[in-house]
Amino acid sequence: MTDIPLQCDCGAVKGIVKHASPTSGNRLVCYCRSCQAFAHHLKTHRRTGDHPSVLDSDGGTEVFQIPPARLRITEGSEHIACLKLSPKGTFRWYTRCCHTPIGNTLTAGVPFIGLIHSFIRLAPQERQQSLGDVQGYIHARHATGNRIAARRHQGMPVTVGLKIAVRLLLWKICGLNRPTPLFDVDGNPIAVPAIILPDSPPSD
Repeated sequence: MTDIPLQCDCGAVKGIVKHASPTSGNRLVCYCRSCQAFAHHLKTHRRTGDHPSVLDSDGGTEVFQIPPARLRITEGSEHIACLKLSPKGTFRWYTRCCHTPIGNTLTAGVPFIGLIHSFIRLAPQERQQSLGDVQGYIHARHATGNRIAARRHQGMPVTVGLKIAVRLLLWKICGLNRPTPLFDVDGNPIAVPAIILPDSPPSD
């Protein structure tokens, strides 16, 4: 296990994942329209400059699901912002300074955050070594390309869903939903989420 560095594109927000390893979380790629809309929204609000793409060539977002207790924000927490694509939707966290996506959560009581790869400061080969193989492709019917055609699935593959459920249960039993840098002690998000109407993701 090792600590994984986290940083937004401009360097104002930094953090670490404590004790990361291929068995400490779920490495997934999600192709749902909401993840695509989130990435597209942030891209349209970024200042000009060279920013790495959030979506892969098929419109997927790579995430590493970890329990919140392993996440530390060491600098720049005042720059963290949040939005939802519907009033009851997922909390989608990003940095206000440069619109780098951080990750996705449900409520404070659900013990996971899906950290988005663009906030993880590891090169692709280093991510492979530290986090292991991608364990599943979710909502692949919304993929915009053909590279993962053989892996397409209508929603959550059963084996992936079971693995996620088991880990969430274990994290909950172990109390790893706390502490969390994204919610206060009363379970309220540290930034009031803006409710936005999602832009249509690009079709190419």
